[in-house]
Amino acid sequence: DELNRVMSELNEINIELTKLGVYKEEIERDIAEQVGDLTLLKRNIVAEIDIDAIDALLPQIQRLRHKLELIGGIDEEAMGEYREVKERHDFLHTQYKDLVDASAALEEVITELDLKISKQFTDQFKNIAELFTKYFKILFGGGTASLVKVMEEFPDEILPENLTEADAAVVSDVADLGQESAEGISGELQEPKTQEKKKIFSGIDINASPPGKKVKHITALSGGEKALTSIALISAIIANNPSPFVILDEVDAALDESNSEKFADIVEQLSNKTQFIVITHNRATMKRSHILYGVTAGEEGISHLLSIKLEQAEKIAKR
Repeated sequence: DELNRVMSELNEINIELTKLGVYKEEIERDIAEQVGDLTLLKRNIVAEIDIDAIDALLPQIQRLRHKLELIGGIDEEAMGEYREVKERHDFLHTQYKDLVDASAALEEVITELDLKISKQFTDQFKNIAELFTKYFKILFGGGTASLVKVMEEFPDEILPENLTEADAAVVSDVADLGQESAEGISGELQEPKTQEKKKIFSGIDINASPPGKKVKHITALSGGEKALTSIALISAIIANNPSPFVILDEVDAALDESNSEKFADIVEQLSNKTQFIVITHNRATMKRSHILYGVTAGEEGISHLLSIKLEQAEKIAKR
């Protein structure tokens, strides 16, 4: 019995040895295909071999060999194409990085300009509003007037990012359309969700109340009062930021003699800041001008241009 048991173990060992021999031959064959000469390699082979490691490596070797068969040999044209593609990739990557950096710089500039514009608008609006009140009281002999920023509320979901003041009117139209659509389908909705709203600057309104009147909005004023209010606003804008010259085309046509004198006083005061070219038939305005140009038609129906400097005319008249 002991002999049979030993012989059985010997047979199992021989079978395992045969398997190891087969594995060894396969490994040597694979190495020979890849390396070529096994003489130097055999000198450095370690006597102890890990069977489990060999079993784990063989499938990987087979997969790699299959991939090599699919890929084939190394093509010189493929290498050249790779270098060209890599060079192109590096160039595009550099360009992309430059664009990203430029975009970030532009974002900073835009943010800085937005802050600057907002600050300048606030300061200039405040100055113009104060001057408007001043000239309104001069023209009307009292009363109250003011410029008011109109702020409208819009839900967040219909507001585009970075909405500018110039886009406020468009957003207002969108909001109106959205409200009409919501009213049309309100019967089909169950419970509307509460939306957060933002206030967006959408324009400037004028509140004006002449002495002795309770009206507030400019639409309730008469034609002459609207003209005076407009003159007050124009005068405030000119006084705050005068342009090289200003052309006024019969803005005093609807004014009576008293108001014409007030208008002429303001124009004469502002003439120290800018040059006025005034088209008028009003004597009070013409009397304050420095140079008069008149257009008249002769008997033949041909227009003639006449001009006179009032300062020189006064000197001549005194002689």
